[in-house]
Amino acid sequence: MILINRTNMLIFCFLFIIIFPGISVAGDNGDHHEHSEHLVLKLHGTGFMYSMEVPGMEEGDDPMDAMCFELDVIDLKSNEIIGSGTDCMSNVEMKEDGNVALVGTTYFYLPEGQLVARGAITVQPVPEDFNLVSADGHPYSHITGSASTSDQNSVIGGTGMFENSSGRMRLSGMVDMTQFTMTEDDPITFSCLFLVDLD
Repeated sequence: MILINRTNMLIFCFLFIIIFPGISVAGDNGDHHEHSEHLVLKLHGTGFMYSMEVPGMEEGDDPMDAMCFELDVIDLKSNEIIGSGTDCMSNVEMKEDGNVALVGTTYFYLPEGQLVARGAITVQPVPEDFNLVSADGHPYSHITGSASTSDQNSVIGGTGMFENSSGRMRLSGMVDMTQFTMTEDDPITFSCLFLVDLD
């Protein structure tokens, strides 16, 4: 995985999400995302931390302890809730410069089935002179991102139409961590855009 740590690039992506909240990605036939190999999924809302185990990094590895949050999955075209998601953070490493590196495992529960994706994530504080506020007026304290290379698989599980899937994931998002102390029931507010290219 490639860690995204270029603040300007991330801020551009987040501004794109804020300014164009209604975009969607469809297949060549223009249908909804269930007919497309290119998924654009928005994970949104405030989740409260609880502990859960997620699969190990390699097949056969012991499960990893993770901090998880329950959120809504939003369709960008209709801005309606189309499913739910569980976003889990493990292998969290706090950097001296205030950045955070972690492994993110995200479960999407959609009408077409369950999709599980994983990526190496970087989380960065918003610069003090930059006021990052979403379209609904919520302020965010951190920006987050992840991307996989063309030869790396980000999809680690699936059911229904996603069974036996593989593909690559990109993440651009904003999180409000001002009330998060890594304690059970602490909240984090998410507004994160996942782009998944299925093989």
